[in-house]
Amino acid sequence: MVADVGDPTLTDGLSATPTEQSSDLEDADVPPPLPPRHRHVTPRRIAIRRGVVLGLLLIAILTSTAFVHESSGGFLHSGKSGVTSISGRVQDFAVAAVRPLRDGWQWFSELRTARDERNRLQKEVDQLRADAVGQEVDTQRLDALERLLQVRDETSADYRAIAANIISRPLVDVAREARIDRGASDGVTENSLVVVPNDGKVPTDRLGILVGRVTHVDAHTADIVFLTSTTTKIAARTLHSTTQLGLLTANALGALRVSGVPGSQALSLEDPVVTMGVGTDRLMSPYPPDMLIGYVSNFGGAESGGDWTVQVTPYADPNNLRTVMIDIPRTALAKRRAGIQ
Repeated sequence: MVADVGDPTLTDGLSATPTEQSSDLEDADVPPPLPPRHRHVTPRRIAIRRGVVLGLLLIAILTSTAFVHESSGGFLHSGKSGVTSISGRVQDFAVAAVRPLRDGWQWFSELRTARDERNRLQKEVDQLRADAVGQEVDTQRLDALERLLQVRDETSADYRAIAANIISRPLVDVAREARIDRGASDGVTENSLVVVPNDGKVPTDRLGILVGRVTHVDAHTADIVFLTSTTTKIAARTLHSTTQLGLLTANALGALRVSGVPGSQALSLEDPVVTMGVGTDRLMSPYPPDMLIGYVSNFGGAESGGDWTVQVTPYADPNNLRTVMIDIPRTALAKRRAGIQ
């Protein structure tokens, strides 16, 4: 039989392209294929698995029943004893194997705890030490201020005393110059006196020891020079003599001395040296009389009525000073001594 070419049904089927045919297959209601792991699970395999489970369950029941009804010397009891012995040995071996690890971990934990405790205690010790140092510093500062207050109370009516802190020193000549935290706003003027407490260094009722003078004043700070500066020139005498010892000066090393002292002058070691308070006809001395400076530490050089050279050690070492008292001229006499009137 020959197919009629004009038959529309035949024409439609022949004219369909491969793409259109695959599209028709996708639209058809075809169940998706099973995942690979389910493709080989057949009813026979399921039946075998169930049989194995039921067989194991039956064996467990029969074994338990036989174990209960068996005497203590039976096969099952003997097997249990053997398994228990083997398991005990395995357990002992496992415990012995794990013990070093457990001990090591315990040691590490204790070491870490001890280290933390040590750090905590060290912090407490550092804090207590800092508190103790702070209290000691505060106590020293309080004592220094109390001594300065005593000096202020004993200061001549010609001066007004204020406390000042040394805030800086030069890189060189640290024992000759310094800067304080008081200035013109506090009333400080040039040639104001710099003093410190006696602290019992010399048995006298004079509480203040002369250590220097103010040389330059800013608004809130001032520069001071100590007696160890080479610019020092002070008329001095010993405390127990009314005769002028001579002119006190400082050499390049900061040592105080008085040259040209008459050989007839009575001198003794440890004699206190004080200011004379005299100047020249044209210029008054900025230092009032009877201010403590230092003591005679050595003298010599007099031969056949010649002159002495007297070495004087200051009562106050400038290197150790942190706080000082500034005596500011108040009266007309003190201001004339300072050269400000």
